[in-house]
Amino acid sequence: MPHGRSVLLLGALVIIVTGVAGSSRAKTPGWQVGEHPRILAVAADRPAMVAKLTTPGTVSNAIWTNFLASNRRNFTSGYSHNYATQGVLYWITQNDTYGTLARTAVLNYLNDVPNAITPTAASFELGFWRYRDFLLNYDFANNLFSAGERDTVNQYIVLQGTKCEAAGAAYAPGNINGLWGLCAYLSGLMLEGETVSVSVTDE
Repeated sequence: MPHGRSVLLLGALVIIVTGVAGSSRAKTPGWQVGEHPRILAVAADRPAMVAKLTTPGTVSNAIWTNFLASNRRNFTSGYSHNYATQGVLYWITQNDTYGTLARTAVLNYLNDVPNAITPTAASFELGFWRYRDFLLNYDFANNLFSAGERDTVNQYIVLQGTKCEAAGAAYAPGNINGLWGLCAYLSGLMLEGETVSVSVTDE
C-alpha cells in the first residue's frame, strides 16, 4: 500500500538520521534550550545528513530518492501517517512548501483532537501514531510557528503527555502500553527547557 511504503521509507530515513547523529554528537553538543529539532536529530547533524542523502550512488541517496518519489505521490492525502514526512522534508530541503504542509498538519491535529486522547487499546492506532506525526512535524518545522502558536502547541503537549503518563498497566496489553509510555517520554523531551502550564482534565 502507498501509505505503508511511505512509513517504511520514513523508518529507513530515521536509521540514517540516528546513524549520522551517533557519529557527530560525540564531537558536538546536543540541542540547546529552545532549539529544534531534537527528537530524531539536532541542528548540528544537518550538514552531514544532507551530504549523506544527496551523494549519488549511495544507499542513503537511493532511500532518499525513493522517499521523495513516494511523498510526491501521497503528500496530499489527508488522514494518514504521511503527515510526518513533511517536517522531515522541510528540514532537509528548506523548501517552504513542505514546511507549510507540516505546520498545517500540526494545527489541523489540534482542531481534530482538541482534548487530547486518553490512552486505551481502542485509541492505539489513531492515538499514538498520529501524535508521533504531530510531534515530528512540530519539531522539524518549529521555526515556522508564531510565539502564540508555540505556546498553544506546548500546552497541548503537556495535556497529552500527562494523560499518557497517567495511564496504568491495565488499560492495554503488551506493546501498546510501551508505546503510550513512549508518548509520555517524547512529550517530556519536547517540553524540556520550556515554561508551560496547563490544567489537565480527562475529557
